[in-house]
Amino acid sequence: MRAKSMLNFAENLIVVLALALYFKDLQTLAAEEESKKTKRANLRIEADQAEDSGKPKRNKRGKASAEADEADMPKRTKSGKKVVDVGEAVVLNSSEYHREGKKAYIALELFGLNLLPSSGFIGGAYISPDTIVDASFTTGQFDFLGYKMKSNSVSFRYKKFNGNSFYWRSGIMMRQLDYNTTLSVLTDGPNGKATASSAGVDLAIGNQWQWQTFTIGCDWIGLFAPAFGSSRVSRPAGATDEWYNKQKKDAESLAKRGSPQWFRFYLGVSF
Repeated sequence: MRAKSMLNFAENLIVVLALALYFKDLQTLAAEEESKKTKRANLRIEADQAEDSGKPKRNKRGKASAEADEADMPKRTKSGKKVVDVGEAVVLNSSEYHREGKKAYIALELFGLNLLPSSGFIGGAYISPDTIVDASFTTGQFDFLGYKMKSNSVSFRYKKFNGNSFYWRSGIMMRQLDYNTTLSVLTDGPNGKATASSAGVDLAIGNQWQWQTFTIGCDWIGLFAPAFGSSRVSRPAGATDEWYNKQKKDAESLAKRGSPQWFRFYLGVSF
């Protein structure tokens, strides 16, 4: 009970910290935008002053007057739209822009479907602005009519961004399922315990948006594909050989069974 209370306190603390940093980022962005407006206004004043002094107009390559006008004339499509070569440009204040210079991030996974409804923690390091390696721990529980199942999973992942916020990730996951093997979910009959453990490939695609410090993301869809599995089943008093052998077979099958992952939503901070 004490451990659960500490876990809930840690979750609430991360949420409050993330929201505080989010609002701080909004204030900083507003100040930066105001500063940029001032700089643009000053540049226009300097340009007007240079033109009034009689200096010839020059483009970025230093060509003057008519040559500058011709060199700076943008190419257009047949419909009249400008053709712009952005090259390796990064959009100002985009998620890609704010990933620059980041070293690490921590996040709270608030909810998601990883076989069972689950939540947990994520921590990772930036190899580059477009590449992250991280580790994830999640836990979930299901309880219905006396039938209980609990899952714990640990993942080590490689995440690669393609563009502003979209990413794909791959890694390995270790999952353990603990559940009770009731003889009947509708009676108070004897119960056994079973464990199905798996290790395999963890794949997903998603989006992660980055502000200056605050980050929020979601694995929209993913897949866990076990490569190895093991199981063990306890035999309750009164269980027949037929029932016990069936439970062993079911546990072995569960350990080798893959599972989709849906809408794993998380928020946190990057620094």
